[in-house]
Amino acid sequence: ALPLYSICLLRFFYRTNYIILLKLRVNLTNNGKKNLLLICNYLYHDIEKTILLKSLDRYDVNLYVKPHPNDNFDFYRDISKTKPLIILDRDYYPKVDLVLSYDSSLAIEYENLGVNVIRYTSQNFENNLEMALS
Repeated sequence: ALPLYSICLLRFFYRTNYIILLKLRVNLTNNGKKNLLLICNYLYHDIEKTILLKSLDRYDVNLYVKPHPNDNFDFYRDISKTKPLIILDRDYYPKVDLVLSYDSSLAIEYENLGVNVIRYTSQNFENNLEMALS
């Protein structure tokens, strides 16, 4: 679960167009494409690799990856060599159009803010993804 201060930061800063990291602001990519966040966990590396390298290939989106705090970022850095994506650190909570996630507390927070969240552990994941990005 997220610490209370992280949840408050998420709720407060979500309404801006920035990714927040304490004293640092980084603008989200503003190129007319949808901003998509993949919430990750090392338990789902196989599924995430398939999503990143195959499922999202036909969609033109800005892709942000949020590894679990206990995750090894090298897995995502290796993928970023062949797939354009932005790897977010633990204190970044971007405002995005769509979230792909396992059953995580962060996904629930995004849902509470009105963001469409698709669980990649769902049997209907591919259909839901197509409907959301079409």
